[in-house]
Amino acid sequence: MNMDPWHPERPAELGRLFERIGRLGFWIQFVLLVLTVIFGLWVFSMRPASDAAAGVGLRNVLSFSSLAVLVFTTYWCRRYAAVGPRIASETERPTFARVKKMLWTGLWAGALGAFLSLGLLIGAVGRMMFLMLANPQVGMMIAPAIGDQSISAIDALSMMALLLMLGAELIVVALTLWLLYRSTAQLRAAPERRE
Repeated sequence: MNMDPWHPERPAELGRLFERIGRLGFWIQFVLLVLTVIFGLWVFSMRPASDAAAGVGLRNVLSFSSLAVLVFTTYWCRRYAAVGPRIASETERPTFARVKKMLWTGLWAGALGAFLSLGLLIGAVGRMMFLMLANPQVGMMIAPAIGDQSISAIDALSMMALLLMLGAELIVVALTLWLLYRSTAQLRAAPERRE
């Protein structure tokens, strides 16, 4: 790991940017995380007893994994805000390698969360499509059971929770990429000024 001192072009501006983006990312993700948990609790409270007895399936494991990644990336945005004042400080400034590692961690965590949420979303939509195609003459049924299967408002709430998680992860990916770009652009500009 490169431990050379980092001299960004405008450290105070870059530090404020990290702080603002970190806070923005944290609060957006925090609100979406709270909404996701509310929708998740609502889904579990309305789940029929027969579904609860079915055990923990792959879908549940992936859902909780995606939620865990969202909690991690929400925390990770707080780190962006915390490193901002250190970037602006001449004495406490972290190395570029350390900042880059922090940004890449946020990028990969956000990408993992987006991938999990997208897979779950495709599975949920696929389930609805399969049930609707199995009974095309009925159309979209809201409450009645078709055998032991039905499409209900719970499925729509579940999809909304997955979409919120996906949106939050895509936000952290976008914010992290922007911060990474701004950090590397200032690093590239510094040697050109010295010559």
